[in-house]
Amino acid sequence: DNIVRLATEGAFKGKTFHDVAEYVDTFGHRITGSESLEKSIDYIEEILRQNGATNIQSEEVGVADWRRRTLRLAFWTAEEYGYWGSAQYIKNHANEFGNLSAVLEADYSCLASTGLVYYGVPGLACILEEVINLVGLMATGFRSPANLT
Repeated sequence: DNIVRLATEGAFKGKTFHDVAEYVDTFGHRITGSESLEKSIDYIEEILRQNGATNIQSEEVGVADWRRRTLRLAFWTAEEYGYWGSAQYIKNHANEFGNLSAVLEADYSCLASTGLVYYGVPGLACILEEVINLVGLMATGFRSPANLT
């Protein structure tokens, strides 16, 4: 309650947004383990001290099973005229499928939609299909590893 009162009525009234904007502009990303995260923690601890905090505790927090990933976005046209686009892309990158967590393709063309294609963990396909059914996406079909063969 004291923190909320300070931000809405007290010493910080009217400047909280500015302070947050300055904080983000100064430190940018604060990815776990990065130098910018460590500097931002030191900065916040100092601000707390300057504002009378006396019991500041900081502790290490790990991110379980965090691994650097690659996110790849691919866009194409004219696949209706042959193996250009997604079908060719799949052929060209078939050797990488073992490294994929998921591929989600939504084909929105000027022709009739071919629907939604999902490649990834088979157990996730049924969840994704259920979500699509619930939200009523305009897909004429849903294909996953289970029904692509």
